[in-house]
Amino acid sequence: MRGTLLIPLLALALARTVAVDSVGHENAESFGGNEQPADAVDPFWANERTSLPLRRGAAARWFWPKGLAGNTHPGASWPHELVSVVAYSGAYPTGYGTQTVASRGAPASLREANYTDASDAASFAQLPYQKAAYGLANMQPSGTGMIQQYMNLLLTYPLVNGGDDDDSKSSGAPSRTLHALVAENAKPGLYQAVLGESDVLAEATVSPGLAVHRYSSVPSSPALQRVAVELSSAGLEVPSLRQALPCISAELRDGNAVHGSVCLPPPVGGVASDSEGSMYFAIVCVSATCTSDAFWPSDVAGLKRIDVDAKRIAQLGGRVGITFSQQESSALAPIELRIGFCLQSPQCAADRAAASASSTFEEVADAAWRAWNDALSAVEILDDASAPGALRERRLFYTCLYHALKKPVDLTGVVPDAWTANGKGYAADFSTLWDQYKTTLPLVLTFYPSTAQHILEGLAALQERFGFFPTAYTLDKGFQRFASQAIALAHHTLADGLARGYSMDWEAVLASMLKTFEDTPEGRNFTHHGSTPPLLTHTLDLAGAAAAAAQVALHVHNESLASSLLALAENARNAFDSHTCVLRNDSQSVYYEGTYMTYSFRLLPDMESRIALCGSEDRFVKLLDKFFGMGKDEESPFASARFVRSLPIVPVPTDPPAWVGKRIARGYAEHSFEGLDNEPDMEAPYAYAYAKQASKLADLLRAIKTFSFSPGPGGEAGNDDSGGMSAWFVWASLGLFPVAGQPVVLIGVPSFENVTLRVVSLEPLSASSPPALLRVTRTGRGRYVQRATLNGHDLSGRAWLWTKEVHRGGVLVIEMGLLPSSEWGMQEAPPSFKDIDDLKRGAV
Repeated sequence: MRGTLLIPLLALALARTVAVDSVGHENAESFGGNEQPADAVDPFWANERTSLPLRRGAAARWFWPKGLAGNTHPGASWPHELVSVVAYSGAYPTGYGTQTVASRGAPASLREANYTDASDAASFAQLPYQKAAYGLANMQPSGTGMIQQYMNLLLTYPLVNGGDDDDSKSSGAPSRTLHALVAENAKPGLYQAVLGESDVLAEATVSPGLAVHRYSSVPSSPALQRVAVELSSAGLEVPSLRQALPCISAELRDGNAVHGSVCLPPPVGGVASDSEGSMYFAIVCVSATCTSDAFWPSDVAGLKRIDVDAKRIAQLGGRVGITFSQQESSALAPIELRIGFCLQSPQCAADRAAASASSTFEEVADAAWRAWNDALSAVEILDDASAPGALRERRLFYTCLYHALKKPVDLTGVVPDAWTANGKGYAADFSTLWDQYKTTLPLVLTFYPSTAQHILEGLAALQERFGFFPTAYTLDKGFQRFASQAIALAHHTLADGLARGYSMDWEAVLASMLKTFEDTPEGRNFTHHGSTPPLLTHTLDLAGAAAAAAQVALHVHNESLASSLLALAENARNAFDSHTCVLRNDSQSVYYEGTYMTYSFRLLPDMESRIALCGSEDRFVKLLDKFFGMGKDEESPFASARFVRSLPIVPVPTDPPAWVGKRIARGYAEHSFEGLDNEPDMEAPYAYAYAKQASKLADLLRAIKTFSFSPGPGGEAGNDDSGGMSAWFVWASLGLFPVAGQPVVLIGVPSFENVTLRVVSLEPLSASSPPALLRVTRTGRGRYVQRATLNGHDLSGRAWLWTKEVHRGGVLVIEMGLLPSSEWGMQEAPPSFKDIDDLKRGAV
């Protein structure tokens, strides 16, 4: 990077930032004088390797088994929309950043350490942890692990000085340049960075189905005349995770546009039949003198239309694209591309490309910011941000809420008609439901009725299309690769929708839910043999699903079926060892990303009977204490932050030395809490509520919020699990926790003194239905709840609410104190669902 150009580049970036920042922020008074929620967001949170406070107390005994990185990206996006845009380096797993695959410990860099000379600008971007990019790509996962479906379509990059080298001149394809990223800036709906080696400011914003790219040179830099769009791009640059498009079709239109489609690739390692069809696109260059040039490479340069399959793409060198150029007299003006995407039809993509034709880049960015601000304003924090620590908590909260609202994506109206039932809703990027069903999806169902309705209808549509409810769906049909994670999780989400008053054809939903118990091998084993070896966790999944289906059966007035399903849910006890009071630990049992202890404290429909397996509450609590490290101040040698961080950084695909595997095995052998580094036991802390140990729950929640979450790019213990971990933090900060698949919300410890929640009302839902308002007020000082009232009525030590109580709105006052209360949470445990009367108490 040439130092003489750094100041003009930063000045250009700052000028663009100020231009976009100058609109849409005039209503601070409505938030008690605090900054708007969208202005509190840090899009760079959890983008990099984990960097959290050194864990102490109980937290020092937790084992972080997964890779230490949040795996989010800071790109421009819209709430629950498919299109996002960010700088593309090919890194794992989003395409943004520096890292390669890391299943354990800190991730290695994707780049080799070949930087030798500080004056050599061309190699600066190759520094191992220097953020770099080829350009901007479209559609990325965020906060995931190895989902094997990575998108990053239509990579776009500026061509300065012709963009040619010897190889490109011979092939006719422009060369890719890896640029060091300088002066990155991001806010909800906007991403900006200087591509150092080209001296070009790259900017992106979005609206539904639309990506807007803008590239600007600076006066002292070579003129920007051309931008390339690589139609063949997809996937990552990690060698084992590259994806090749099965086909591309594209046609030159109107002198400044290209319309076409790409066949979506199957998951990495998948087969062609796993592909979910085509993504249609329409690219329009809206700059004044911009025109679409020839396709490239040279073998297709003279064509007005190309239709190439995977074999032909490989013959063409693996890279196929189009170049847009502007007249030399306009070379100092930005080049702006608008790219519409749609799964339904070419016309749909063209309509989306033209949807904001009369709006400037800044106006589109402002609309995106406002969409995010409105979504984030579902939670209105009224605390004085000038109080000690208040601004930190506020910003971390809204940052987590922002990342929790990226997935799933709402595809209603933009998929083929055959995918949906009578034009109803459709959704994707359940990547995976195992990550999302406990925290992310209850968040959407609680606060965002339109998106939630489409998600519920989308789950029903997936069952109709494929004959079962998949555990994952990421615009491909290779979802069997997640079969070991879980089963029947959609049942829980559908029951959660019912508890919040959503409208569905519940008779048809119930029929679909029941098929799981007879039409799948595991369902039949659960129904007829009582368990699902070797995957005993699926026994717990199906027990929850049976209780969820029972709620739907009761709703449609089939009490006999509801009773039978509740009896079926009692099969959960068959997964436990009656002597040890935890899940069976034998050579035949298999546990996904954990051990038998990881799953032993799931929140089951009948927690009273589950605790009774231990003989007493006291024994159950002692098991919880051991699992969470409560009361232990010393570090465990194999389940601590120091242990995990001491693991070597091993680049993939290099195999780690054998001793690393042994150390990981010893960490697992501690059978301790995973500390929100991973999702399997994220709800386990709330098992304390069922054992009437509210003070221990308070201490544990405080430790998790302190040691597993922090502001900054390294602020998360592990990957964000498609928003699952962010959503966990949101719920914990609100002092509430919905139990997935049950009409119950547990009361924890709120982080804020005054919060207004704009929740879905139990009144008949429509697009115009006003929300119910629930005010959560924390009074007193200290970390322990003493008592609570709902709408003036004392909860009498009841540390939980029915879901319907939350959605009727009102005022929840939680009184805090310095010492644990002898009454709060001690009188009445959260409900267990043993019979039809228990269901009726929680029914809407």
